[in-house]
Amino acid sequence: MEQSLCTFANCRCTVCGAPRINARQVCGSWTPGLGDYVHAGLAAVGITPDRVAAALGVDDCGCEERRATLNEWGYAVGIGTPFTGPTG
Repeated sequence: MEQSLCTFANCRCTVCGAPRINARQVCGSWTPGLGDYVHAGLAAVGITPDRVAAALGVDDCGCEERRATLNEWGYAVGIGTPFTGPTG
């Protein structure tokens, strides 16, 4: 079975939902991690990185770094599958 590359819109693959890591990642090679679940839950109730940054009066609220850290913790206990495709 031939693997296809992710097609992105708004930093997410339009097919598998993977976050954009690089331009050559394989579609379906990733599942959400703990940080992705927290991000989706907060976004569902209107708490987005843009709103947090605006409320704090900063350009970067650090949400993406916290999301990545939560993902790493989640991977360590079996929540989600980290991207393991080609880099570049």
